[in-house]
Amino acid sequence: MEAARVLRALGLTEIAETAAEASGRLGAAAPEKVVAALVHDGVAVRGFAVEAPSLEDVFVQLTGRGFDVSG
Repeated sequence: MEAARVLRALGLTEIAETAAEASGRLGAAAPEKVVAALVHDGVAVRGFAVEAPSLEDVFVQLTGRGFDVSG
C-alpha cells in the first residue's frame, strides 16, 4: 500500500494497514508533515487522527495498578 510506504519513509513505527486505511506510531514526526507527505505522494487522505493514551492508561502502564476511586 502506498500509504504504508510513505509512513515508513517518514520514520513512523508500528505501521498497520488494511485495504482502506493505514496507521502508525508518530514518534517525533509532526502530524501536519505526515499529511502533507501523503498528499504529495498521491495518497487520498479522508481522515487523520492523533490518538494519545489517557492519564489512567499511562499510570497503569507505569505502575501496573489502576486508580482506586471507590474511597
